[in-house]
Amino acid sequence: MLLIAAGTFVSVEMWSWLGAFAELDMPASPLGFGIAAPLGYGVVALLLGTFLIRGKRARRPARWRTIGFVTGIPMALGPGAALALVLGPAAMFGFVGIVVLAMWLLHKAGRCVLHPLVAELGLSPIHVQLPLRLTRTTANKRNIVTVDEHGLELSVGSGSLGQTRHALRNSVPLPEVQDVRTAPAAGTEPLWPGFPPTRGVFAPAGQEVVWVRTERGDWVVPVDVPREFAEVLRRRIRWAAHSPRTPI
Repeated sequence: MLLIAAGTFVSVEMWSWLGAFAELDMPASPLGFGIAAPLGYGVVALLLGTFLIRGKRARRPARWRTIGFVTGIPMALGPGAALALVLGPAAMFGFVGIVVLAMWLLHKAGRCVLHPLVAELGLSPIHVQLPLRLTRTTANKRNIVTVDEHGLELSVGSGSLGQTRHALRNSVPLPEVQDVRTAPAAGTEPLWPGFPPTRGVFAPAGQEVVWVRTERGDWVVPVDVPREFAEVLRRRIRWAAHSPRTPI
């Protein structure tokens, strides 16, 4: 609703400005609306897209789909409606189709960056985000591990389905990681030092997981591709140690 309101406000302002500039009776001029609406919503979409892809956001392929969605909506609403008024429904459907295709391509691009997972991602600031494979379905279904340019972070739902939805999060800076290896899990190890065992959330017994040794203790990271993820983490640690600090 905020996007629609902003686009409408900008469109009305441009409508009035164009009317004064061209000496047109804008309230009665479909041409004025046909020009102002695309400009208004296009400006909002451009500003929003520029804001969303700045800095750290551009390094998160898992969020590219969301960026495409919130940017494509005002683009489809504004110019699409204007084209329907000026050129007819066929033009509107064609334009909306192009916007939807662009949104789908951005979503696919985000997936292609992370699937399949390749070790070369460790030599870049791209945020690698994968789902955790746990023994218990938690309230927060987005149980994820993230490796960015600064450290490793685990986020786990804090209760079973239907209970509290607050997630437990913990992170470790890359310089504190001493060793990364893969080995089977016994199914009773805490995910990180101090993780409450009463939560009943563990890696499945016998599953190969990533073991991350730090000064504070071992971290257990159960993912579908443990060997590939371990290599990404090793390379990210070396990359971070020899690269200038990435601006946020």
